[in-house]
Amino acid sequence: MLIEEYPYNENPNLIRHYSDENFIIRQIETGNEYGEAIDLYPCKYTYVESENPLEKDPTEDETNS
Repeated sequence: MLIEEYPYNENPNLIRHYSDENFIIRQIETGNEYGEAIDLYPCKYTYVESENPLEKDPTEDETNS
């Protein structure tokens, strides 16, 4: 599901858009794709969640032995 976090980082001028299922989001007006989008509020763009998963960062799975 697409999530809108407002205000973002306690800043009333920013809004964050992201997928709670770790999918890429697509900006409808431009077709650009993002892992997350942080825009000025009010936001002039609209976003949808795509069917493409975000790629995992390989360093996230590293463990120290």
